[in-house]
Amino acid sequence: MRPGTWISAFAATVMACGVLSGTATAISGGQPVATGAFSYVVKVESGENRLNQCSGVLINARWVLTAKDCFGAENTGFALVGGKERKITAIERHAGRNLAAAKLDAWVTDIEPATIGTAAKPDESLQVIGYGRTADEWMPDRPHIATATVKSVQGDTVNIDGPGVCKGDAGGPLVRADDVVALHSASWQQGCYGAQTAGSGAVETRLDDLGAWLFQYQQDSPRGPITGPGGKCVETPQASIIGGTDLQIYACNGGGGQQWMVQPDHTIRLVPKCIDVVGGGTANGTKIQLYKCNGTGAQVWTIGTDGSVRALEKCLDVPGASTTDGTDLQLYTCNGTAAQVWKYQGKTFTLKAKCLDLAGAKLVDKTPIQIYTCNKSAAQQWETAPDGSIRTVARCLDVAGGKGPAVQIYDCNGTAAQQWVPVTGGALKNPATGKCLDLPGADTTNGTKLQIYTCNGTAAQKFTLPA
Repeated sequence: MRPGTWISAFAATVMACGVLSGTATAISGGQPVATGAFSYVVKVESGENRLNQCSGVLINARWVLTAKDCFGAENTGFALVGGKERKITAIERHAGRNLAAAKLDAWVTDIEPATIGTAAKPDESLQVIGYGRTADEWMPDRPHIATATVKSVQGDTVNIDGPGVCKGDAGGPLVRADDVVALHSASWQQGCYGAQTAGSGAVETRLDDLGAWLFQYQQDSPRGPITGPGGKCVETPQASIIGGTDLQIYACNGGGGQQWMVQPDHTIRLVPKCIDVVGGGTANGTKIQLYKCNGTGAQVWTIGTDGSVRALEKCLDVPGASTTDGTDLQLYTCNGTAAQVWKYQGKTFTLKAKCLDLAGAKLVDKTPIQIYTCNKSAAQQWETAPDGSIRTVARCLDVAGGKGPAVQIYDCNGTAAQQWVPVTGGALKNPATGKCLDLPGADTTNGTKLQIYTCNGTAAQKFTLPA
């Protein structure tokens, strides 16, 4: 019989066969997760007095995946991510599975999101992780981990046997190595604190076959194509996100395999994978691939003012500056040729034929905003977001101190200092201060810092906004 007790942490009534939602639960018979391991596992809280407690996984800098039974009718909550509390501002529920994507109020840039793995297999040994009850703790302050065995895979669920998955574990991951295979849904709660059940095992919700649904949340970040010789785009063939896929150039087509995210940690990403130098090699001709993000130097890229993209003291290169579709990329000694000139094609804000620019292309909080000759570099790529913010990669255009007059980039936080409203004539107004983004004296000298100033309709405040 299918386990019947949801494992969210605070269910008022625990049925004999063990539901995991309602109020969250933790792993019985397991051990505390080692410090720094599985940092993408988060605690989720919702409901009155935050009594509904579950687990979840960070799948993007802005989204947490958990069980939809962790929430009632509410569309808000809280998440503990890497020891920091974040507000949940929206919840998107899957129509047919016990899954929900919870949107955080600010970008998480210091934790590597989870990678979704391939399907579980019968008799496979995997690990269960969660913040729920243990055998002797009602509400542990850190996640626990234990080993479980896959009994069967049936439709959209995975049935496992092993240590009890308890209240508070709902939404926590079933993992293979470091890849998430499924999320906890229901359990018999055998061995869990306060539970009295005879059955064993748990039911997990599959993720491996939900690529299209997950993609919309994993890709929620400013992104765009990277173009090189002949205006061709950097591409992962057939939009593959399998680690080890060689990257190539190909005619730009707007497809998912050409939408790249340049991140504050200097990685360049597509969904959960990073552009990587194969084996960390530095020999000329070393291939470039898509690979699991791992924080090594083989994935740290700097964008030069000459249009080069550099790693390991060499440059991203197209052999012979070829424009033939399907030509593999390589690492090569930097030489300033057309084979190494790249452009990150995002959107730009222009004023008097110059562009809104991030000084020094530094993705660091409090970096000032300046005017500069348009060059299509990453320092000039901006996105207008539905929440009223203006973003570059994982930072927002911000009124310094909430009062100005200086403007800067800062971690997106949803405050009034990061709200901008287009007004008639091309101005950008910050409603909280009642002032407009302004170029002092309409001075277009490269490096002139922008400010907020009384809205006046002059040329100093007439921006051409991206479509």
